[in-house]
Amino acid sequence: VRGRDMSTLQKLTPVLDLIRSISDPEHKSMTLEQLAVVSAPQITVSNGGNHIMVEFTPTVPHCGMSTLIGMLCN
Repeated sequence: VRGRDMSTLQKLTPVLDLIRSISDPEHKSMTLEQLAVVSAPQITVSNGGNHIMVEFTPTVPHCGMSTLIGMLCN
């Protein structure tokens, strides 16, 4: 991922590995990564790896599953 140092990437990879395989609640045959709901640029690791922020992009602005997706990423 452009603009990130090796230390940050090493902390980011396990987080992305966990999240990328989560199935979308409405499209169970597809993962959040396959639907571009979550990707590496949307994950920020800070405070020495003690703080992780995951932003996600619902497939549609009025997605009724946004809260559930947020809880799944938690």
